[in-house]
Amino acid sequence: MIGFAAGRIPAIPANLALLKGASMVGANLLEAQRLEPERMAANCKELMALFAAGELSVPPIACRYPLAEAAEAIRTVAAGKTAGRVVIDVSAASSKGDA
Repeated sequence: MIGFAAGRIPAIPANLALLKGASMVGANLLEAQRLEPERMAANCKELMALFAAGELSVPPIACRYPLAEAAEAIRTVAAGKTAGRVVIDVSAASSKGDA
């Protein structure tokens, strides 16, 4: 599965998949939502049921930033300085490093 959140779409040499006997699949969730909204709603419902049943886990949170520090959070992500999710907490004051 190949994806990107923003910016330049990654270029991946096709020969890598051929040499490894692998498959590549690209997915665009915004386009899928536009073309098949009912199917996307059903998929989301199924994912939430799996999460509620404990069959899926929350991605690791590397750090949290209060809303006032959102610009710093974005700079941290853009610089590739984190491993895990960066959360911008809009509900309460929080500090970096509190997961």
